[in-house]
Amino acid sequence: MRRTFKLSMLLLTLGSFFGCTSRGIQEESKGPAVEGEKAPSFSFKDQFGKQFSLSNFQGKVVLINFWATWCIPCRDEMPSLDFLQRQMDQSQFAILALSVDES
Repeated sequence: MRRTFKLSMLLLTLGSFFGCTSRGIQEESKGPAVEGEKAPSFSFKDQFGKQFSLSNFQGKVVLINFWATWCIPCRDEMPSLDFLQRQMDQSQFAILALSVDES
């Protein structure tokens, strides 16, 4: 993958973050992502309550997918994301599927 494509994917997914709010996802910086600059940091908990932050994935291309269980298109795209994750080198790529459901 080219560096520009990687950054564009990250910025695209981070951009969707700023339009969503949810319990458990905590923004630690102000303002939107800017191409060529370090991605804004934020933290979240996994389904087991373990705390993570974007910095846990430093050095990897990270695709962040914000979704909700009530969103049919969101659920429909999950198999594609799963397939993509299996095709990529997991030492260099990660997908974070973050639910914005309230519960």
